[in-house]
Order: sequence, then structure tokens, then C-alpha cells
Amino acid sequence: MSAARVDPSLLLVGDDGDPVVAGLAELARAGGRAVTVAPPARAARMFSVACDGARATVEPAVPMLLRAARPRADPRDEQARFHADELAATLWAAGALSPAPVVNRPGPNGWAGGLSASAAVTERRAGVDEGRAETFATAPPGDGGWWVEDAGTRRVAVSPDAPGPGPFRMRPAAAWEGYELVAVVGDRAWRSTALDLGGLRLEPRSVAACRALGLQFAAVTWGIEPRAAGAAVARIDAFPTAEQLRPCWPDVARALLALLTP
Repeated sequence: MSAARVDPSLLLVGDDGDPVVAGLAELARAGGRAVTVAPPARAARMFSVACDGARATVEPAVPMLLRAARPRADPRDEQARFHADELAATLWAAGALSPAPVVNRPGPNGWAGGLSASAAVTERRAGVDEGRAETFATAPPGDGGWWVEDAGTRRVAVSPDAPGPGPFRMRPAAAWEGYELVAVVGDRAWRSTALDLGGLRLEPRSVAACRALGLQFAAVTWGIEPRAAGAAVARIDAFPTAEQLRPCWPDVARALLALLTP
């Protein structure tokens, strides 16, 4: 089956109304590039993937930014779920095997590099493991001092409050004074504030963590210790929101387009 025609200049895969995709498309078009914007289900239908032994062919070989990867389906409709899974598999294969630039390229661990639902696993893979324990339970602890994440909703609360029905993933709460967010694109990074954080070197540390996770585009949130005595990774997002990127958006957008230029 042949792929539907797609403009070979640039493909931005994201949900309808994604302001990051809209902003990047506007900048690319202002620079004279022809841009195709498509949600995951439509983007998947644009590709043909063929394998001949160890050799794979992806058509069209188009530079691509993956902002959203899995087509949505009604969980009650078995046929719709199967169709969505097939579309997701096609888009994953196209992104993973394409010879063109792909940000972020899917890998063996899934859509988001080495990111894991377990913060402890993510930190170990990123090389920023602080040695904080991670516990799983059907009920949150009765005392305070724990961050509690509902495994289903991914909502977070501080014990003894519960963010959902469970089961729960829990870690000891850290004594952080505040947070700093760093946007990463390739080997460049930008902090969201101009606060004096001494020698914490959050930008190069963020780049190194994302490189270890196989991410070219991400937002790294750091917890800052009192008096900026140290910092630890609080969260890594492989699909940063427009709000996270707003303080440094012009730099981020230009860097993304540079990565996506063959």
C-alpha cells in the first residue's frame, strides 16, 4: 500500500491546538519552509514502511518532530483500540527507522527515550540518581513527608493526602526551597529564570541527562536546595508544554528548526 502524499520539507506531529506545534510551524513558514502539521493518526497514514532483511525503507523520508505519538481511541471499543495500536506502530516505525532527522526519535524503550514511569529508573538511566528510595503500595502512608503518585492518573500529592484510588508510587519528599526549569534542544539549554544559582551548572547537567536518555528535546525541572547549596532532578518531560517553554521560546524554536534542517 502506498503512502499518502506529504510535503517533504517538514512534518510536525502533534494534537490539534498544540501551541508548540503552531508556533514552530509559523516560524518555519516565515522562513520559507513548507510545513505539514498532522495529529498522530493522520501522520501515521502518510508513511509506508518496508523491511528487506536488515534493511528498512521509510517513505517519505521527511524531517519530523514528534510532539504526540499515540492516536487516541475509545477504550470501550475493541476494534477502535486495535486500529489505534496499528497506527501507533506505523508511526513508531517511521520515526525510529527514517533516515531523515527526527525529534524526538522513538527507540527500544518507547516514545520518550529512556524515560520510565518510575522516577528512580529514569534518574538512574539519566545519570542523576540521588539514591532516594521508591516504594509501591496499595495505600498511601499515614504520616507526612512522602510524595505520593497515583499509578493510574499520574497525579501527585503529599502524604497523608492521596491523589487517587491507587496503587501508589511513593518517594520521600525532598527539602527543596524552589524549582528551576531548563529547556533542552540538542546540546543547548536555557534556564527559565535569571536567578543567581551559584555554580549549580543546571544547563550542561540538563543536556547531559537528556543525552543519556536519548532525548533531543525536553524540559528538566530541578529542585533547588536552600541557599542554592545543591540541586536534584525533580522531573523530566519529553513533551514540554508551551507554558514550560514560554520564557525561552524564540531560542528553543530556532534550535528545533536547526535540528530539523537536513
